[in-house]
Amino acid sequence: MSISELVRKRTFGKTIHAATDLIMIRELRRLGGLQKYTINKFAPHFEVVDECNATIRALRAAIERVANHDR
Repeated sequence: MSISELVRKRTFGKTIHAATDLIMIRELRRLGGLQKYTINKFAPHFEVVDECNATIRALRAAIERVANHDR
């Protein structure tokens, strides 16, 4: 993003997402997907499903914090 584009977005109150934020959100979503896959694949033999669900909730909260940090 150029400096002029950054200034325009800030002037008009638009949200600016850094590339690192987008990469972090993608990685958090990937981890959540892996967690869900683990639950679905091994749930009958898995005693920690509640902990896995708590992890998914924590990942969703982290995604929200990163996505909304500029607002």
